[in-house]
Amino acid sequence: MRFLLDTNILLHLLRKSDLYKETDRRLALSNPENIIIISTVSKGELMALGKRNNWGEAKLVGLSSLMNRLIIVDIVAENEVMFEAYSAMDCYSQNTVTGDPLPKGYTARKMGKNDLWIAATAYLTDATLVTTDGDFENLAIKHIRVEHILS
Repeated sequence: MRFLLDTNILLHLLRKSDLYKETDRRLALSNPENIIIISTVSKGELMALGKRNNWGEAKLVGLSSLMNRLIIVDIVAENEVMFEAYSAMDCYSQNTVTGDPLPKGYTARKMGKNDLWIAATAYLTDATLVTTDGDFENLAIKHIRVEHILS
């Protein structure tokens, strides 16, 4: 199975938190048969977080080591499928697609642009997006699979 880890899950992985350990047990993320993917956006978010919070050398080395072990999918200009997915999910989440409204009980949501790139990466790689937040709920209706981990 393919899993795309959201930035918040990557933080738990870096911290070796109990939440990540439980997530790993439940989804078997460390099973070598599973493929773990991240978006290049998450790498950038983590690097920025490290700079803002003045992470020490050990934590930065840990981040670098983690990045070397994961499959990182870049956003490249030639990848029209990713750009189509991004635009389709942005419009769907904001409930602006003519003839394809959100189901009853869901409301339009303006998503953060980084989250949209992460979702487009999950779509492109046919991976289940693993996250601790509810930012991707509207997209889970139609576009991507989401595994919501309660923190």
